[in-house]
Amino acid sequence: MPQSRADINRRYYAKNRDAILARNRLRPRKVYPPRNAEHALLIKERRKQTCKKYYMKNRDAILERGRSRPQKVRRRLRARTKEARELKAAAAKRYRTKNKEVIAKRKKQRREKYLSNPKYVRRRALLTAKASRLKREPKKGFLYFFRSVTPGFYKVGCTKNWEKRKLQYGGPSTIDHLFFLRPVNDMFYAESMMKLFVAGIGYTRWNASKKKPGDWFVKEDELTFKPTSGTLSSKSHTENASEQSSRGLAEQTAPQSPSPPVHSCAGGRAKTLQSDCG
Repeated sequence: MPQSRADINRRYYAKNRDAILARNRLRPRKVYPPRNAEHALLIKERRKQTCKKYYMKNRDAILERGRSRPQKVRRRLRARTKEARELKAAAAKRYRTKNKEVIAKRKKQRREKYLSNPKYVRRRALLTAKASRLKREPKKGFLYFFRSVTPGFYKVGCTKNWEKRKLQYGGPSTIDHLFFLRPVNDMFYAESMMKLFVAGIGYTRWNASKKKPGDWFVKEDELTFKPTSGTLSSKSHTENASEQSSRGLAEQTAPQSPSPPVHSCAGGRAKTLQSDCG
């Protein structure tokens, strides 16, 4: 009687069952990619159910293994990590001690590189303004922006009392044209944002330092003179005074050209020899 292919396979599997199972365990399992998003979710759910069934079946063995082995492993890893951390810290300390000048030079170059990038400077100022806003309570006031009588100079500021503040601007800082004046809920934050906006549209900060950024802005194409230390300098009053005193001493000690000879005329007036005495 002829046998079917299924009967032959069934007898072969019953005879070589252990060898077939061992071979399947050694053979790498094929992993097929999911066909779509729903299929991926289905695979994920099946894996979760399989892991849950395995845990519930072998829960006691897993807990026992977790109580016995991880403590030793954790202690060993902690010791290795501590030793490696100490070695790394010692190596870093030796490098810093040996290469102080190199490290300082790299820091300076990195700082100059960042500060030369206007996007970085603007982003840093924005984050600084937001951070300082969180530290202090908001104060209501007025935000103003005007052009002074000195050509090319503009002012951004904030105040609680505008009528009193505008009287303080006189001389070169006298208000020529007030562009806007508006009430704000947080005047210091609004002033910082206004300064960022003005600097971003082409105005240059004037008399600004690292610790205290200036409130005055300059428009280069409107300047009618070149500011020096004797007019509107970014230096301190002490430096300007010392420069002026040294300039005065230099003028006094400089050799002067001889004056032309003087002739006394009959009229009693002193005139030069080139002039007429009539």
